[in-house]
Amino acid sequence: MCATAALAVGILLFSEFGETSARILSTTGALAFFSLLALPAGVVLDRGRARPLGWASLGLTALGFALVLVLCWIAWDDDPERLWKSALTVTVFAVAGAQAAATTSRLRAEDPVPIRWLYAAGLAVGAALASMSAIAAWAEIDEAGYYRALGALAVVGVLLTLLQPVLRKTAAPRSPQTGGFRLRLTTADGSQIERDESAGDFADAVARAVRAAERDGARVTKIERLEAGPGSS
Repeated sequence: MCATAALAVGILLFSEFGETSARILSTTGALAFFSLLALPAGVVLDRGRARPLGWASLGLTALGFALVLVLCWIAWDDDPERLWKSALTVTVFAVAGAQAAATTSRLRAEDPVPIRWLYAAGLAVGAALASMSAIAAWAEIDEAGYYRALGALAVVGVLLTLLQPVLRKTAAPRSPQTGGFRLRLTTADGSQIERDESAGDFADAVARAVRAAERDGARVTKIERLEAGPGSS
């Protein structure tokens, strides 16, 4: 990424624009775009959550990048219709996969029901957007009403995605349905963190507490079980 960015800067500042320069700039832009699409999948895989979704998202991203490279360097002059339609189809589904991975990585067991509804609706809208975009490309739809509906659905999808972290900050968490455990975590720097975790068993409570601490950048070296916290049976 650094090398391609430096090359693009050099072309923009010092080189005359030509076919090769355009191809290099297109490659740089594609690399940046698809690298961003891969980030949510990487987060999901790092956290060990929804691994099939993470790998599927990465696979679509890699395939989309490969197809765009073929368009830029091999089929530049021929402009084969099937190839660019395939590249567009894979890309829109890669975007939907990245959106799904991003929202999935933020899911919490204590999320209230409305957030989970928004999450499910966001996944459905993302899949619908990708499908409608692919259909528009392959069927070569030119009706304005279709694209108005597509744009409106895109606005709804963005709204559903943005509402989830907002409500997560403001909404009260769901009442725990399982036992409560109070834990004291000691981190590598010697500091201690006390947490109340609602879980089906002690092992699950420990796993949730450790994951929460590691998300905050701490490395847990010791765990102690204290008096049961709220929600214990």
